[in-house]
Amino acid sequence: MARRARSVEQLCYWLTAANLVTALFIPATSARGALMAPVFLALNQQLNHPRVGKVLALVFPTAILLSAAASLTGAGAHLLTADLVAQLGGERLDFLRWLTLGLPFALLSSFGSTWVILRLFLTQSERRQALRLKSDWARHGEIDAEGASPSKQRYVIGVILAMIGLWATSGWHGLDNSLVAVLGALAVTWPGLGPISMKKGFKSVEWGLLIFMAAALELGESLVRTGAAEWLVSHLFSGLKTWLSGHPLLLAGGVAAIGLLSHAVITSRSARAAILIPAVILFALSLGYNPAALAFSVALASGYCLTFTISAKPMAMFAQLPTATYGPADLLRLSAVLLPLHFLLLLAFSWWVWPALGLELVRTP
Repeated sequence: MARRARSVEQLCYWLTAANLVTALFIPATSARGALMAPVFLALNQQLNHPRVGKVLALVFPTAILLSAAASLTGAGAHLLTADLVAQLGGERLDFLRWLTLGLPFALLSSFGSTWVILRLFLTQSERRQALRLKSDWARHGEIDAEGASPSKQRYVIGVILAMIGLWATSGWHGLDNSLVAVLGALAVTWPGLGPISMKKGFKSVEWGLLIFMAAALELGESLVRTGAAEWLVSHLFSGLKTWLSGHPLLLAGGVAAIGLLSHAVITSRSARAAILIPAVILFALSLGYNPAALAFSVALASGYCLTFTISAKPMAMFAQLPTATYGPADLLRLSAVLLPLHFLLLLAFSWWVWPALGLELVRTP
């Protein structure tokens, strides 16, 4: 995809598109950051332009984090949201339903943010700078291509497409999403067909991350079961209840603002979801509104974490790469523009787009 670019601006848009695709089948933003870090290093070494390098360093984690909104498996917070909404009698947000609602938001959010980054940090002449990558540019970033024969590449792509198809049609065949993921893992480690062995695959798994996600899911469920979420609602939202309940747009705006600003206090996205999602669902139920609409909005809002390097693992990862990237001042400058824009985007989707797709912010009978 990078070779199709003829300018720095086109390169950034192609990279944004590539990261959006990875959101459909890689369920951790930190894993996608690790996947893209060597690609960035290779491109940065080829271009050898500090200002362009800073823009690329910002585009990668921004696109990784914001494109996660497209997929149910894009972040553990999404799985938590779908599970809690279903437990409390709301709409079942399966993979295909989440894709229908989240993909338009992810497209506008990701490509719009790339547009902003290009104009904040590059001049017009720098954006239009001609781009000619050497045919072997990827090797300069020391990307490991061991075993990447064309047949194995096609096999892995086929497995990925089959997994996406099974996830999207879970309502028809009844296979659990976890079972589909396990089958996919077995397929890519199958002797003679898969590109890696089972032993190497087990060693590559981020077990700490999996345990953390499982703990976050259990925390979210325990908040509901023990009544702790209801206690949070009564204390955190009681002061907002009077003016937020006056109009659905005010309610959507208040929830979006809380979700967007939460990353400044709670640095873990899964932890933010575990605390916010149950509280928002019960808050919506207490006011008589559709809980799925508000929970979906706050799940996407909590995915905004671009203000500080500690706000998300991909932000910290690209800030600490062995080359000049970005600093705290760059992130504050970027967030000063993107944060209010995302607030307006969430309002627009809550009021127009999602209701048109069947997720209405209305009072339930």
